Amino acid sequence: MIQSSTTLTARSVCDYDCIFSLDVIERKGCWATIKYMGRVSRTKIRTDESGVEYLMPEKYSMAPIFRA
Repeated sequence: MIQSSTTLTARSVCDYDCIFSLDVIERKGCWATIKYMGRVSRTKIRTDESGVEYLMPEKYSMAPIFRA
């Protein structure tokens, strides 16, 4: 479960040595306020078929997916 004041990390699809990080500032229901790449924004908390929550702050083909 994604909690407030948490730092999540994800590896790049293209480069294994590249690690992205995301700070969860606040969680309210199914929305999270995050700080990613120096910007603060709000994103939806999604759930995959196995019940694990994840965040996708950007939407493009190789965007990092941050799982709890």
